Amino acid sequence: MYVSTVMLRRLLELLMSEQFLAGEAPTILAARARNHDAAMRLARVARKRTKPRRTLFVAAAIAGRSRTHLREGWAALLAGDPDNGLVLTSRQRRRLVAGFLVAALRFRLRDAVQPLWVPVDWLLSAQSRTETDIALTVGAQVIYIAWGDGLHALLTYGWGWCGGCGGALYVLSRWLRRVRGIELASVRSRAGE
Repeated sequence: MYVSTVMLRRLLELLMSEQFLAGEAPTILAARARNHDAAMRLARVARKRTKPRRTLFVAAAIAGRSRTHLREGWAALLAGDPDNGLVLTSRQRRRLVAGFLVAALRFRLRDAVQPLWVPVDWLLSAQSRTETDIALTVGAQVIYIAWGDGLHALLTYGWGWCGGCGGALYVLSRWLRRVRGIELASVRSRAGE
């Protein structure tokens, strides 16, 4: 099969284009490519270099519109710092991009679950609401045990379960306040104002 020089040159220009090589100078690569096989090898190398970059853009898209600033930071991490001798191997780049994907998925999951925390935050934001919830939960447990097994069962072994449930809910509410960053407002006396 006969391939003209013009067709070969156009094929090399297409393979060496900026979009295809992800920023590599096409004139430098074209000068290195002396024949068709060398050009194909360079094109394969360039495609391998762009795969992590494409996956990086997918991770940034998964992270959401509110986190578009991450794309530039992640791209800078992926590029490394060749001036200071920090050049990432292809394996390190793949692992880094996999970490970006995991982070993007965690961001998206956090965004999806965030509305579910609104009633919990409301409940924990006032001490009276938290204590009322604990009292209602333990009271419902007392009624259930008394109704199902009788007053004797409640007084012999049920009270331990009710007390344990109340204590566990108290500890859970304190822990959730600390984890969610909820601080209770301080109560000032009316006489001091």
